[in-house]
Amino acid sequence: MKVKNFIYLPFCLFIGTSVAGALPEIPEPFKYGVGGIENGKIYIGLGSLGNNWYMIDTNQSEKKWTKIAQWPTVPREQATATIIDGKIYVFGGIGKDKSGVITLQKDVYSYDIAKDKWEKLMTRPPVSLAGHVSFIHNGHAVSTGGVNENIFNGYFSDVELSKGNSALTEKVNRDYFSKPADDYFLNNHIISYDPSKNQWKNLGTTPFPGTAGSSVIFAEQQIYILGGERKPGLRSVRSWTGELSHDRIKWSELPPVASPEGVSGAYASVIDGNIFLAGGAYFPGAAEKYSNGEYWSHKGLDKAYSKEIYQLIKNDWKKVGSLPEGLAYGVSLPWQGGMLILGGEKKGGKAVSDVIYLKKNDKQIKIVK
Repeated sequence: MKVKNFIYLPFCLFIGTSVAGALPEIPEPFKYGVGGIENGKIYIGLGSLGNNWYMIDTNQSEKKWTKIAQWPTVPREQATATIIDGKIYVFGGIGKDKSGVITLQKDVYSYDIAKDKWEKLMTRPPVSLAGHVSFIHNGHAVSTGGVNENIFNGYFSDVELSKGNSALTEKVNRDYFSKPADDYFLNNHIISYDPSKNQWKNLGTTPFPGTAGSSVIFAEQQIYILGGERKPGLRSVRSWTGELSHDRIKWSELPPVASPEGVSGAYASVIDGNIFLAGGAYFPGAAEKYSNGEYWSHKGLDKAYSKEIYQLIKNDWKKVGSLPEGLAYGVSLPWQGGMLILGGEKKGGKAVSDVIYLKKNDKQIKIVK
């Protein structure tokens, strides 16, 4: 075991992996999945886990991951999960249809924690949900953001149809990627699902364009939507906060975060009452190319993975530390006053099984691995 100490001002964190106070590694590499926590029990599934789901009870002295009931239908990525009244609700995502073509998934499933059983619900979201964000408010699951179903499904259908014809495939890609952000019609509707009534409610729209792969925090009636994709390959530096009261949201824009490129798939949570954003992925140089009118802005660029940890301090984002390595597309959860980072993807697209715990420390950042 190696311990490294780093001094950062004005704020410090404890980062621990595989040590007392943190949790054991996930049994399988995990990215693009979902997770949730209730009464000290953590649940994760989907993404690179396929149909597998795992649970760990952090209240036990011997903390270990155990399998729970398998996901009963099409495996998927970029879904969301919320836990309400002893049930996990899974919305949307991206999977493959019977012919093997990537497509948005519109079904909704719930998992009864006490019964260890999945159930398909007789409902579907009123807007497409994939790459969206979800959070819980007053026993309802609130969602916004995500890709446009017709544009997204159409692209992957065209890719499938163009197989074996390189010129046509090139045209399909050029037509899809060479558009300004507004022409992807990413979802900016805000919808709320009430499990007790099995009904959806319209909460209006955000005052900013929809994004995919943003990070979300909901704490003390405040929503934080941070970064994300403006279009395929182009990230956003914009961050917003909204005060939710009686199904009405009053939005305010925060300063840019992770400038100049922005990030998507970053980890976000509250740590001892403070707002944090960590990691995320981006294409260095894409923002400049886009500003110069090159709409296929990530063409020829390599994806990068951020290590930076940002804290919102006095209405401004400050770098306060670094992760052990660049990481994105895992799950972040609040736990014991800190933030858990579960899995993710690192350079080269490789999924990881790591569990990292971020917590305040008055003097230094400790990285224990």
